[in-house]
Amino acid sequence: MYALGEAYAFGVVWSFVFKALSMVVLRFKDRRPRAWRVPVNVRVGRWELPVGLSLIFLVLLATALVNLVTKRVATEWGGAFTVVFFVIFWLSERIHHRRGAALQHIEKFNVRYMAELEPETVAVRPGCKVVPVRDPSNLRHLDRALRDAEGEDVDVVVPTVKVERELVATGSNPNFTPDEQAIFTAVVELAEKHGKSVVPLVLTSNDAFFAVARTAQELGAREVVLGRSGRLAPDVQAEAFAIRWGAVEPDDERDMTLRIVSEREDIRFAV
Repeated sequence: MYALGEAYAFGVVWSFVFKALSMVVLRFKDRRPRAWRVPVNVRVGRWELPVGLSLIFLVLLATALVNLVTKRVATEWGGAFTVVFFVIFWLSERIHHRRGAALQHIEKFNVRYMAELEPETVAVRPGCKVVPVRDPSNLRHLDRALRDAEGEDVDVVVPTVKVERELVATGSNPNFTPDEQAIFTAVVELAEKHGKSVVPLVLTSNDAFFAVARTAQELGAREVVLGRSGRLAPDVQAEAFAIRWGAVEPDDERDMTLRIVSEREDIRFAV
């Protein structure tokens, strides 16, 4: 019982250390305004240094290091438990994948329907990036957009278009389908790797390019990032989007950048 207690204390103190470290990193990765923050924050240019949160992390780290070098039983048993459980989880994952039964984690989403799209309703600031997706296994363009957004203070909106084949899209089928749930599960997992939050949207239209252009116009986006089409050349994709953009944006002076991203290319068009 004494050994188990020491090993438990070892795990708890180091979990506190890594949680505090993740919060410090998150303050730099996601610089959006927060309703509540740990006190003592110093602004240096466009950066805000979380001094208070960093001090908490340093205190926890110092405590963990002292525990590491002074508590022999805790260090030995805690380290042993960590290694043993890591090996068990690693082996079980390898065996599971080898048998062809990869874990299929599906995120849960709170779905809200709206007739009109407004920036205030979806909590998106002007100057955002709009990154349409349709295939959960092909998110290279989203990966590039999130990587760029890590150093920018911009929101990332990720729509997928539910295409209705009628002459007029009525939106009469608003169900959040399993396919859309799988798409946004992959989107959320990728966004978590970058430490960046995203705003997922499901759009209903009989014209995917028009739906994306209208969304970008209504949200005040400054950049749309498309994946490279397997059927259309990049200039054809750009022309199709530009035609729709001209139909929805009355201001000819407004700047809009269209990017078409593939594994090897990142082509930019001024629309």
